[in-house]
Amino acid sequence: MCDSKYWKCFSTTTRNEMLDKTLQEISKNNTVFLKNNLFFKKITAQMIQSCQNHVPIVKSNTLNYIFYLTFKILEDSNYDSKILIEFCSTLLSVPGLFKILNENCQIGLNFAEKILKNSLCEKIFVNLVDYGSIRSFMQDTNDVNLMISFLGNMCSLCSIDFDCLKRNIEKFVVIYHQIFLNISHVITPEKVNLEKNQSIRWHPIFGYLKIKTCINNFEIFNQVLDQLRLLWSHKLISILFDIKYCVNEENLASSNNFKYFVKNFFDKAVNKKSNFLNTPEAVSVYRVCSFYRQFLFLINEPKIEILSALSIEEEFLLGLWAFVTNIGPLCGLKELVKILENGRDFSSHLIFDVFYLMCNLVLYSVTVLDENEFYVEQKVLKLNDYKQIGSFLNNLLYHVIANGLIELNSLDHDPYFTVFHQLLFSLYVKDCRRLFTDGPEFWTIKEIRIKIFMEDLEKETKKTLFILNKIPHVIPLRHRIEILKNKIEKDKQIFLGQECSSLKITIRRNRLVEDAFQNLSSLPSKMLKSPIRITFMNEFGLKEAGIDQDGVFKEFLQQTVQNLLNPEFNLFKLTSDQYLYPSPASYFVEEHLQMFQFLGKLIAKAVYESLVIDAEFAPFFLRQIAGYRSQFSYSFLDDLVTLDQELYKNLNFIKHDQNIDDLELNFTHSENHLGKLITHDLVPSGELIKVTNSNKIKYIHLMAHYKLHRQIKDQINAFNEGFKSIIKQDWINMFSVSEIQRLISGCLNDLDIEDLKKNVQYWGGLHSSHRLIKWLWEIVENDFTKEEKSLFLKFVTSSPKPPLMGFSTLNPPFTIRCVEIEEEEGTIYDSSLKGFFKTLMNIGGTNTSRLPTSSTCFNLLKLPNYSKKSTLKDKLRYAIKSNSGFELS
Repeated sequence: MCDSKYWKCFSTTTRNEMLDKTLQEISKNNTVFLKNNLFFKKITAQMIQSCQNHVPIVKSNTLNYIFYLTFKILEDSNYDSKILIEFCSTLLSVPGLFKILNENCQIGLNFAEKILKNSLCEKIFVNLVDYGSIRSFMQDTNDVNLMISFLGNMCSLCSIDFDCLKRNIEKFVVIYHQIFLNISHVITPEKVNLEKNQSIRWHPIFGYLKIKTCINNFEIFNQVLDQLRLLWSHKLISILFDIKYCVNEENLASSNNFKYFVKNFFDKAVNKKSNFLNTPEAVSVYRVCSFYRQFLFLINEPKIEILSALSIEEEFLLGLWAFVTNIGPLCGLKELVKILENGRDFSSHLIFDVFYLMCNLVLYSVTVLDENEFYVEQKVLKLNDYKQIGSFLNNLLYHVIANGLIELNSLDHDPYFTVFHQLLFSLYVKDCRRLFTDGPEFWTIKEIRIKIFMEDLEKETKKTLFILNKIPHVIPLRHRIEILKNKIEKDKQIFLGQECSSLKITIRRNRLVEDAFQNLSSLPSKMLKSPIRITFMNEFGLKEAGIDQDGVFKEFLQQTVQNLLNPEFNLFKLTSDQYLYPSPASYFVEEHLQMFQFLGKLIAKAVYESLVIDAEFAPFFLRQIAGYRSQFSYSFLDDLVTLDQELYKNLNFIKHDQNIDDLELNFTHSENHLGKLITHDLVPSGELIKVTNSNKIKYIHLMAHYKLHRQIKDQINAFNEGFKSIIKQDWINMFSVSEIQRLISGCLNDLDIEDLKKNVQYWGGLHSSHRLIKWLWEIVENDFTKEEKSLFLKFVTSSPKPPLMGFSTLNPPFTIRCVEIEEEEGTIYDSSLKGFFKTLMNIGGTNTSRLPTSSTCFNLLKLPNYSKKSTLKDKLRYAIKSNSGFELS
């Protein structure tokens, strides 16, 4: 139709020159007709509709004719600017079209040759950038999917005409930046509640979009993603650094050549000593980092794949690390602070783009490397490098907050601050799990004056609250615990007042959990924060003797929690390391989610009242109590080995296997549920996404996330709802996972005998100089093993661990009372004077048959007045190992 030489009604052998000219003119008129009748727009509309209907865009032969007519219109118009803009905003914006064209062209029309012969890339670059047509194009292509599709098709064209890309890299970057600037307003930075916001849609490239687009069938965008992979290829990185270093495309495609190129480039860059931040090499580094900084700002779904591609050759990250360490001591902290003092924003200097990209790459490495690769093999960076990065970020963020270098209101949404904060906490969490620094003191900021900080906190100054919320680890643990206790005391005053009535409930011992749940589970948090007085009923329906001075409640709380945590109850299970975590099969327990909520309230009540619970929780469970800070900086893969060693080994095999296609995996997980195979999507439409070498890292982390979070998220959410109804989220944000464990179950250190001796109370005539007491401390300190010391503490207090802040905080206080075999049991106070006189009368200590006993609800140890040290040692050792002699006082 548009080329007369293909018109069969006019034989080429019988044509003369005049006829040819006439036919060519008719052919040209046909082309003009197509152009004037919106050929590009109408064909594009049909293709977009095909995308929506989940059918192929067009058949292969039809594609060839469309391709031919397109070039005919462009050529006949002499690549007129208006026609070229229309072409860019229509056909060049169809998802994956030019990838499909390049793969399917047949009938003698060589697509790549046509692109090269007509210099199509060059003409587009000149038109959009040199002629300033980029704005007109953006107005015509006012849809996020069309814009990203245009960029994908441009990547396909540039892959064909790579020399053109090298010549026009600056123009390509201009187009790239403009596209991402335009789409930024429709991308939401994090996941939202899709049930509450129906306008949010998941996108395989952007993650979650705020608005609908003209294409809601997102499967086609896997083609676009393939096109975009040019953006994080070695070839493009090399061009972005500096074109004169690029010899040819074949050399750039070689991994060894790329390593050599990057290493030489950074070696040259870091050798510049004077005016380092303004050298040509520094400008090239800025260009690369700014390019990927904008990409990582907005692209959510392929982010891991991008970072994986950029990290695959260590020389790139190592070069960036060498570059930033060359700025000055502690990565040029003083220089950076000066820049922020003047600019008041991370975007005020391109050097922060370098830190942004480097921190993203380090964060990716920290997340991907397993324990052996990180601590033993020390792949990519050395442990000392991670220490330096941690120290730099710790000090930088502290100075930014404490000195008000950037407005605090903007930091929560600042992408630079977010990634710096994420990496800092990733390293901090890693160090809490297994030390690579000098210990907790490494993370504290020495220049903080605690007295002034506490005063500012009392005044609730903005920067002090921000420090406590964002980087609490800069404050020593003992002061954070003090802050928590102060917050709890204030909370008690607000909710309970000076004189508050206590809640009195009766509990049957043989129906402990049922009665506790019935009496307490539905109570509002305010009532649970008030004092609770417990009266126990024995198996005969009689009230047990005893006065609850917080001691009986302590016993009730500890026993109820222990029963609920018992794996036989099926709310919780044990890992191979004997850590507790929610059972995925807890739904077999009646009202199991209400039980989790109730248990969360009880454990929070224990923390609220400074009571310790003898329970060790799995770190991956506690991490999900800790809240958002630990979530975004943590790899579930690290803890998967404690739950499912077989799956951990399989995922590690996938991680290192280069022939992943042979496994035929997709982004789903199947499991047997009551004899029925249930398949879960790891991402939306996961069954359609094949696991490849480029996305396998994402796959293994999603699998670990499913096992450690998604399959128990309902239980975790219920527990959190109960726990945080008493202990507020911002309170718990002050502590790491290991510190939360200590808040719940007490100090992890060995028993401090001196601290215990300073804070013990004596009754029944005993005192610190009494021979029985001297023997006791000598036995515990010198004769007992570490295990026996823990058993001794558990025998008296019901917890094998000391209180977190020492025995001065134990409530009720640790008490030792002397008893006689014929003594009638009463309260501590009833028998104190009687015990004193009996001790004086029986100074020889004739009773040697009775074992020591305890009342854990009162933290009370009852010792007969033994006449020999050896007898005390034998009897006490027997008692603590058999746990015999429990009595209620």
